[in-house]
Amino acid sequence: MIFTNTIYKNIKIRQALVEWLEQADFNFFGTANFNCQTTVAGATKLFNEWARLVDRKILRRRVKDAPASDRLFFVAVPEHPNSNLHYHLLLRTPVNPLKAQRIATKYWRLVVPPGELWMPAIGNADDKSRIANYATKDCWNGFGIEDFIVSD
Repeated sequence: MIFTNTIYKNIKIRQALVEWLEQADFNFFGTANFNCQTTVAGATKLFNEWARLVDRKILRRRVKDAPASDRLFFVAVPEHPNSNLHYHLLLRTPVNPLKAQRIATKYWRLVVPPGELWMPAIGNADDKSRIANYATKDCWNGFGIEDFIVSD
Protein backbone atom coordinates (compact mmCIF):
# COMPACT_ATOMS: atom_id res chain seq x y z
CA MET A 1 0.00 0.00 0.00
CA ILE A 2 2.83 2.42 0.77
CA PHE A 3 4.34 1.76 -2.69
CA THR A 4 1.04 2.64 -4.39
CA ASN A 5 0.76 5.78 -2.29
CA THR A 6 4.27 6.85 -3.33
CA ILE A 7 3.47 6.29 -7.01
CA TYR A 8 0.25 8.27 -6.60
CA LYS A 9 2.14 11.16 -4.96
CA ASN A 10 4.76 11.11 -7.72
CA ILE A 11 2.05 11.20 -10.38
CA LYS A 12 0.46 14.21 -8.66
CA ILE A 13 3.83 15.95 -8.40
CA ARG A 14 4.47 15.27 -12.08
CA GLN A 15 1.06 16.69 -13.02
CA ALA A 16 1.82 19.87 -11.06
CA LEU A 17 5.24 20.12 -12.70
CA VAL A 18 3.71 19.75 -16.18
CA GLU A 19 1.15 22.47 -15.43
CA TRP A 20 3.90 24.81 -14.24
CA LEU A 21 6.07 24.13 -17.31
CA GLU A 22 3.10 24.74 -19.61
CA GLN A 23 2.43 28.14 -17.99
CA ALA A 24 6.03 29.41 -18.01
CA ASP A 25 7.32 31.51 -20.90
CA PHE A 26 9.92 29.12 -22.30
CA ASN A 27 10.99 29.64 -25.90
CA PHE A 28 13.29 26.63 -26.41
CA PHE A 29 13.23 22.93 -25.69
CA GLY A 30 16.47 21.06 -25.38
CA THR A 31 18.09 17.70 -24.89
CA ALA A 32 21.50 17.79 -23.26
CA ASN A 33 23.69 14.72 -23.61
CA PHE A 34 27.03 14.19 -21.89
CA ASN A 35 28.29 11.22 -23.92
CA CYS A 36 30.48 10.35 -20.96
CA GLN A 37 29.95 9.07 -17.43
CA THR A 38 28.50 11.60 -15.02
CA THR A 39 26.26 11.72 -11.99
CA VAL A 40 23.31 13.94 -11.17
CA ALA A 41 25.57 15.98 -8.84
CA GLY A 42 28.21 16.27 -11.57
CA ALA A 43 25.59 17.26 -14.12
CA THR A 44 24.30 19.99 -11.81
CA LYS A 45 27.78 21.52 -11.61
CA LEU A 46 28.15 21.35 -15.40
CA PHE A 47 24.77 23.03 -15.96
CA ASN A 48 25.66 25.82 -13.52
CA GLU A 49 28.98 26.44 -15.27
CA TRP A 50 27.30 26.39 -18.68
CA ALA A 51 24.58 28.87 -17.63
CA ARG A 52 27.20 31.21 -16.13
CA LEU A 53 29.24 31.20 -19.34
CA VAL A 54 26.18 31.73 -21.57
CA ASP A 55 25.00 34.67 -19.45
CA ARG A 56 28.47 36.20 -19.42
CA LYS A 57 28.77 35.92 -23.22
CA ILE A 58 25.30 37.33 -23.94
CA LEU A 59 25.18 40.07 -21.32
CA ARG A 60 28.87 40.99 -21.42
CA ARG A 61 29.64 43.81 -18.98
CA ARG A 62 26.03 43.98 -17.83
CA VAL A 63 26.16 40.46 -16.41
CA LYS A 64 26.49 41.58 -12.78
CA ASP A 65 23.75 44.20 -13.01
CA ALA A 66 21.37 42.39 -15.33
CA PRO A 67 17.97 41.53 -13.86
CA ALA A 68 16.97 37.89 -13.63
CA SER A 69 14.51 38.45 -16.48
CA ASP A 70 17.47 39.07 -18.87
CA ARG A 71 19.34 35.91 -17.90
CA LEU A 72 19.10 32.38 -19.23
CA PHE A 73 16.46 30.46 -17.29
CA PHE A 74 15.98 26.73 -17.60
CA VAL A 75 14.45 23.67 -16.00
CA ALA A 76 16.36 20.45 -16.67
CA VAL A 77 14.70 17.07 -16.03
CA PRO A 78 16.97 13.99 -15.88
CA GLU A 79 16.30 10.77 -17.69
CA HIS A 80 17.99 7.30 -17.70
CA PRO A 81 20.27 7.82 -14.69
CA ASN A 82 21.64 4.28 -14.73
CA SER A 83 22.41 3.87 -18.40
CA ASN A 84 22.58 7.10 -20.41
CA LEU A 85 22.02 10.09 -18.16
CA HIS A 86 20.75 13.02 -20.16
CA TYR A 87 18.42 15.94 -19.49
CA HIS A 88 15.40 17.43 -21.19
CA LEU A 89 15.34 21.19 -20.81
CA LEU A 90 12.85 23.96 -21.19
CA LEU A 91 14.68 27.26 -21.60
CA ARG A 92 13.92 30.95 -21.72
CA THR A 93 16.41 33.16 -23.49
CA PRO A 94 14.90 36.66 -23.30
CA VAL A 95 17.78 38.64 -24.82
CA ASN A 96 18.20 37.95 -28.55
CA PRO A 97 16.89 34.35 -28.56
CA LEU A 98 18.54 33.20 -31.80
CA LYS A 99 21.93 34.48 -30.70
CA ALA A 100 21.42 32.85 -27.30
CA GLN A 101 20.53 29.56 -29.02
CA ARG A 102 23.81 29.59 -30.97
CA ILE A 103 25.85 30.52 -27.91
CA ALA A 104 24.16 27.96 -25.67
CA THR A 105 24.85 25.06 -28.02
CA LYS A 106 28.44 26.21 -28.61
CA TYR A 107 29.18 26.64 -24.90
CA TRP A 108 27.70 23.25 -24.03
CA ARG A 109 30.49 21.72 -26.12
CA LEU A 110 33.04 23.86 -24.24
CA VAL A 111 31.77 22.71 -20.84
CA VAL A 112 31.10 19.09 -21.90
CA PRO A 113 33.45 18.41 -24.87
CA PRO A 114 31.96 15.02 -25.83
CA GLY A 115 28.43 16.30 -25.16
CA GLU A 116 25.69 17.57 -27.44
CA LEU A 117 22.89 20.07 -26.90
CA TRP A 118 19.94 20.00 -29.25
CA MET A 119 17.83 23.14 -28.72
CA PRO A 120 14.97 23.89 -31.16
CA ALA A 121 12.49 26.72 -30.66
CA ILE A 122 9.08 26.02 -29.15
CA GLY A 123 6.37 26.83 -31.66
CA ASN A 124 3.09 27.26 -29.81
CA ALA A 125 1.05 26.29 -26.72
CA ASP A 126 0.33 22.80 -28.08
CA ASP A 127 4.07 22.25 -28.56
CA LYS A 128 4.73 23.47 -25.02
CA SER A 129 2.17 21.04 -23.60
CA ARG A 130 3.57 18.11 -25.60
CA ILE A 131 7.14 19.03 -24.59
CA ALA A 132 6.29 19.41 -20.89
CA ASN A 133 4.70 15.97 -20.88
CA TYR A 134 7.60 14.43 -22.79
CA ALA A 135 10.28 16.02 -20.59
CA THR A 136 8.66 14.69 -17.43
CA LYS A 137 7.59 11.28 -18.73
CA ASP A 138 9.80 9.34 -16.31
CA CYS A 139 9.05 11.44 -13.22
CA TRP A 140 6.14 9.24 -12.18
CA ASN A 141 8.52 6.59 -10.86
CA GLY A 142 10.21 8.97 -8.45
CA PHE A 143 13.42 9.59 -10.34
CA GLY A 144 13.70 13.06 -11.71
CA ILE A 145 11.31 14.77 -9.34
CA GLU A 146 13.94 15.44 -6.70
CA ASP A 147 16.82 15.67 -9.18
CA PHE A 148 15.59 18.19 -11.72
CA ILE A 149 17.59 21.39 -11.98
CA VAL A 150 16.14 24.89 -11.97
CA SER A 151 18.62 27.61 -12.88
CA ASP A 152 19.00 30.46 -10.46
